[in-house]
Amino acid sequence: MTTSIGDELVAVMHAGEFERAAQLIGPHIEQTRQVFGDDHENMASAFNWLGCIYQVTDRLDEAVIAYERALAIGTDDPTGDLAIMMRANLAETHSMRGDASAAAPLLAEALALHARRTGPAYLGLGGLYQQTAAVSENAGDLDDAERHLLHALRLSADSGIDSLVDEIRIHLCRVLLKRGDFITAAGVRDQVLSRISVDAGWRGAWAIGHLLPVLWVAHESAMTEAGALFVRDSLLAMESHVYDDEPKADERLRGMAQSLENLGELEAAERLRLRAAKVSMLMPANGC
Repeated sequence: MTTSIGDELVAVMHAGEFERAAQLIGPHIEQTRQVFGDDHENMASAFNWLGCIYQVTDRLDEAVIAYERALAIGTDDPTGDLAIMMRANLAETHSMRGDASAAAPLLAEALALHARRTGPAYLGLGGLYQQTAAVSENAGDLDDAERHLLHALRLSADSGIDSLVDEIRIHLCRVLLKRGDFITAAGVRDQVLSRISVDAGWRGAWAIGHLLPVLWVAHESAMTEAGALFVRDSLLAMESHVYDDEPKADERLRGMAQSLENLGELEAAERLRLRAAKVSMLMPANGC
């Protein structure tokens, strides 16, 4: 996809500078058209980038159009990274729009293309299986969702990307809770907590922030004794992983305190409320 503008576009997208990317994408598409023509795979790549920009800025209908345009142009290698990525991106956008029925065949097609590859595995293969798991989960097929997540976890375990492994484990924890398998879910939860115990700071805070909503799945079955115990044990275990200087730490602590109070853990709830009050006092006032 390389053009003089394309190199800068890739850099700013990876840096999360989406406003600048939106300024660059139009000239990049035009420059790519002039150099390679309308039907070259570099044009498919350019429209894939346009879809990405729309997707991350919540312009999902426009993202679908851009990704479909990219797929219509096609690629030289039908099993290459770009061919798989375009389908994965379009599937993810359909899922974000709540259209799992449109996402499912795209994911199946991407996995079928990957099965025909003769070269190295697609780096995002674990993510493909996780997306497929999400579609199965939304359809109520929790066995299929668990199977895909375990596959995703195996593929991602050696990636060195801890955030990806955390994300898949948290997703797996949610599926296990929906199935009522609190024992296995607790083991997965503890793997996340064990890893972030040596990764203090924002990454640990991110994991806790994503793990907390999973507990409300247990709360729903709630009021099975096993669900209540899972939530209580999780909240108590996560207490030490909430850092006073992270954004909205006081709100998070108060929310955890209320949940513990609801579960009858009054002493722990009071401890967290006192800590939340101290954190609030240390936070700068608005405008300072």
